[in-house]
Amino acid sequence: MRINSSETTMPCTRHSFWETQPVLQYDEAGHPTFPEGPIFAPIPLSDVKQDSYNLPSQYEWSTIDIDDDATLANLHTFLSAHFDESPCALTFTYSAAFLRWLLRAPGHISSLHVAVRAKNSKNLVGFIAGVPISLRIKSATLRVAVANLLCIHQKLRHKRLAPVLIKELVRRAQLQGIWQGAYATYRDLPTPFCSSEWGERLLNPKKLVDLAYIEMNDRITTQLAVKMCRLPPAPETMGFRKMEPSDAAAVTRLLQEHLKRFGVAPLVDEHFVEHFLVPKEGVVDGYVVENPETKEVTDFCSFVIHTKAIEGKSRYSVLKFAILFYYAAFGTPVCKLIKDVLVVAKMGGFDIVRAHGVMGNDAFLHKLLFRALPDANPVNYYLYNYRLRLALEPHGLGLLLL
Repeated sequence: MRINSSETTMPCTRHSFWETQPVLQYDEAGHPTFPEGPIFAPIPLSDVKQDSYNLPSQYEWSTIDIDDDATLANLHTFLSAHFDESPCALTFTYSAAFLRWLLRAPGHISSLHVAVRAKNSKNLVGFIAGVPISLRIKSATLRVAVANLLCIHQKLRHKRLAPVLIKELVRRAQLQGIWQGAYATYRDLPTPFCSSEWGERLLNPKKLVDLAYIEMNDRITTQLAVKMCRLPPAPETMGFRKMEPSDAAAVTRLLQEHLKRFGVAPLVDEHFVEHFLVPKEGVVDGYVVENPETKEVTDFCSFVIHTKAIEGKSRYSVLKFAILFYYAAFGTPVCKLIKDVLVVAKMGGFDIVRAHGVMGNDAFLHKLLFRALPDANPVNYYLYNYRLRLALEPHGLGLLLL
């Protein structure tokens, strides 16, 4: 996909905040006179704004200590009530364990967990997180803050706290010597460098029919849906087994080699793999393929775990989602590897597997009967203070933002 000036000079809406920020503007996309790379150069840290931005008098800045259980519980409660990024008909809430896992990434910086509280009650009314990563953009390697979990209390969204939160995160990141950012959202802002869609594979269609998530018709009955979604009773790949901590070095080598295929991808090391990919109960699960003769690990796959409580009088209490995460297939056809992921997810009681269209996932999505999420908008990926003139096709992006 290319973005040219004729497609981007007439956005549907104006973005008064983003038009003042160092991001790719609509009229710059595809224009040969604008150079690729950082939009503004780093300045001495002493010249970075030292004081926090002003807030309305009834609010104050706060930093979330993700290691403190009470503070984490407070953040979890706030996000569960007010974070509504996804437009999907059926989505999940983030668990407290997931939030700690996401925000305690290797190299995390506590000051980038930025919150706004009401002065009198000390209740959270706003939050945004930045997680530092090393990101390769073509041949350039940058230290980038991945912005995530931007959330404003539903009753305060008219007060324009979001731009102030974003600017405060940028200021704190710059004080740490971080000058670029990355973020993803369903919203249309200036200007995405990649857009993609989620797909989902139904594992328990009868349950989803009972919950009215999928509708049957004359052509597709419940019985036919169950038959179409049927999977083998066990993984079919020889040597397919649960990932163990001792696999981290081998998985790191596989992932590093796999990510070389993409124009934009994180630079990962063993600490990344140990934190994000080695299984952690209720948060992330992973599997490897080990050659039975040589004991060499040739492939791996992983998925993130989410649940959704079912309210009302339903006989079901919870839905389980497996979100496909990083994988690498060098000894096993990728379609066969991901099919085994579906099998172990089904064996583990999951109802739906979701996968993004990036990272070359289009090689298996259709074959394994993934469908587009109902009524969901594309996910747009953005860079802060970095200009890519031409957008990437989804198969050229090796970065997954949860």
